[in-house]
Amino acid sequence: MSELKKRFEVVQGYHELGMNAEALAELSEIEEEVGPQVELLALRMSIHRSAGQWNEMRGVADIIKRLQPAQAEAWIWLADATRHSVSLEAARDILVEAEKSFPANPHIKFQIGCYHCRLGEIVPAERYVRAAIALDQRWNQIALSDEDVRELWPRLDGS
Repeated sequence: MSELKKRFEVVQGYHELGMNAEALAELSEIEEEVGPQVELLALRMSIHRSAGQWNEMRGVADIIKRLQPAQAEAWIWLADATRHSVSLEAARDILVEAEKSFPANPHIKFQIGCYHCRLGEIVPAERYVRAAIALDQRWNQIALSDEDVRELWPRLDGS
């Protein structure tokens, strides 16, 4: 096993133990040596997320999205961080933009539905959640347990 791989596993271990400061310090040293890499950025973003450091997560997610704009999850990560650091409306707008590039992505549609629901916009929320379910039936079960769409549960039960 390479030295770099061992150090990466140390960072992951710190992260799993909730030792975020230690994880970020070690990760910074690795990044100084090898430069920015998406795998390292994704780990940094995950550490910030678990620490509730939403502005920091948003900054890293934005870098990942710029490096990999064809990666749908990068947009979803950015929207999640934006939801917590800026607003639900700003997060929804990010995913509405992403939907243009990923029209058949059920995760994007579901998240847009979540944001609409949290904003009290039930009709578009239901439309987006149902669109996600139509693309992938697994989203029905997710919807029936996700607190963000609690208001839709009676409408979705038995979909």
